Amino acid sequence: ENSFIKVLSVILLSVLYFLLNGESIFTYIGVIVLLYLLVRFKKLLSNTELLAIILFGLGASLKTFFKVNTVEYGAYTFALLFTALVLIILTEIPNFNKNFEKSTMRNFALILLIPAILSNLFFNLVKLNIYSYSVETSYGKIQTSKVWQKDSDYIIKSVLSKTKESEKVLFVPEGSMFNFLCGRKTQMNMYALNMPYIETYGEDKITEMIKSSDIKYIAIISGLGLYFDDKSFYFGKNSFTQFLQDNFIVIDSYKSGLTEYILLKRK
Repeated sequence: ENSFIKVLSVILLSVLYFLLNGESIFTYIGVIVLLYLLVRFKKLLSNTELLAIILFGLGASLKTFFKVNTVEYGAYTFALLFTALVLIILTEIPNFNKNFEKSTMRNFALILLIPAILSNLFFNLVKLNIYSYSVETSYGKIQTSKVWQKDSDYIIKSVLSKTKESEKVLFVPEGSMFNFLCGRKTQMNMYALNMPYIETYGEDKITEMIKSSDIKYIAIISGLGLYFDDKSFYFGKNSFTQFLQDNFIVIDSYKSGLTEYILLKRK
């Protein structure tokens, strides 16, 4: 009966993970590690190695406010947080043994992790079918969806035909992938200008950086699944777009479905 309940719990949690998230989101790990840091802070002062790992993990995961999504930024922060969690458990095993059997803790860990692993597996199998269309140039190849393949092909052909290999192209809000596929350099201190960067540096600072740079072209893209795409800003009226209007001219544009693209050349 207990085994049946465990298996049923894993199946139900797997389905719940997949339906709610579509992929593995280990938010609870960051929360657990943070609570441990707060409760055991004085004790951790004498275990500097563990304290350092915990702080590194928490610091990295703050970029996404503990949303450890393994198909986004969580791919980089999960290992740090999970390492911290394992070390915490190993450190506290003598204390756990006073109240829990080892099998209880093992089963608890499995019921948390196995559904997330299965959910991530199913999610990637689904994505493997969706992202089965290639975007390829002499510089490299990526897999994408059918809709994004058509849009990406147009943008690549536009950049290759209207810019020179020696000229810099800045993709806004982001698009380093196109710099790679087109073999075009960008300004490395602002290779992306999505909303977090805009809000951090401010529009005036960014326009000054562009003024003093040797960026020849700016490509504005909306759609294509960009996470920090704010069309109302990049295609709206503000000091940044006014600067672009005063200093650049439109040499190409494209619109299809949710994707919009404008290529600007410095006057």
